[in-house]
Amino acid sequence: MKKPAFLLVQMLIYIALLTLVTVMATRFLGSLLVQQWQWRRSMTQKLQISLGMDVLARDVSAARCEKRWWHLDDCVFRKDSIEADGTVSTVDVGWQRKGETLQRVEGDFDYKQGVWVEKTTSVVVENMSSFAHHLVTNSVGNVVAVEVAYETPAHGERDISVPLLNGREL
Repeated sequence: MKKPAFLLVQMLIYIALLTLVTVMATRFLGSLLVQQWQWRRSMTQKLQISLGMDVLARDVSAARCEKRWWHLDDCVFRKDSIEADGTVSTVDVGWQRKGETLQRVEGDFDYKQGVWVEKTTSVVVENMSSFAHHLVTNSVGNVVAVEVAYETPAHGERDISVPLLNGREL
């Protein structure tokens, strides 16, 4: 009779130890998964911000340099681009911060009225804390560069300067 009781106690101890090891292993693996998820989310946000700023830089570098094609309050400008068939097309592009997102607006802008006639809006960057731009002009009054200041939780505060390619001899 003593032997089965001893086996029962042994089994209970082994079950308790196995349960303890299982709980510890589950917590450890869970914390690894949470860290990996947070790292992946952080890298995704940083990549999204980098790609968004690259699109902004490409838009601004293709902008027209005459100040009449810029609406200073809303960071709206006319941009030239070359199509696949070799024709030059123009489109108005604007960048604005709405809430916590940075949006790119593309379409037809009325520079006299200061309103969009037709537009398509796309969210480019999420979690944008601040966004500001400043035009750099030359002695003639043409825009030669745009200085952009932005702040995000992932990158912190950053400043970039984007030179315009139009109106410059290459």
